[in-house]
Amino acid sequence: MLLCGPLGASQATVCIGLVVFSIFVGAGINPVMAVVVFLIIASTEGTMPPSTAPALISCGITEVEDVKVIYKPMVLHYVIPIMMIGMLLALNLLPVFCGV
Repeated sequence: MLLCGPLGASQATVCIGLVVFSIFVGAGINPVMAVVVFLIIASTEGTMPPSTAPALISCGITEVEDVKVIYKPMVLHYVIPIMMIGMLLALNLLPVFCGV
C-alpha cells in the first residue's frame, strides 16, 4: 500500500488490487484469504501521509503545535499491528473460523 500513498483504499484497490491478488495467489495463499489480507492492509490508508486529512483536522481542532508527533503513535499502535494481522492471516498462523 505504500505504492499508493496519496490514494484512498478504493483507488488503491483499482490500481494495484489485481496485481496484489495475483501475487498472493501465486504465492500459495487461498484466493478468499488473499482478498481479505489485501482489504485489511488497505484499511491503513488513512494513517499514511499524504492521505491523513482526518488526523490533520483533528490536530487543528485540538490545537496540536507539532503535527509530526502524531505519526509515530499512529504507526506504532495502528499501522504495524494491522499489517501484522494481515501477515499472520496470509501465512495461516492466525486461525480463521468460517461459520455456516
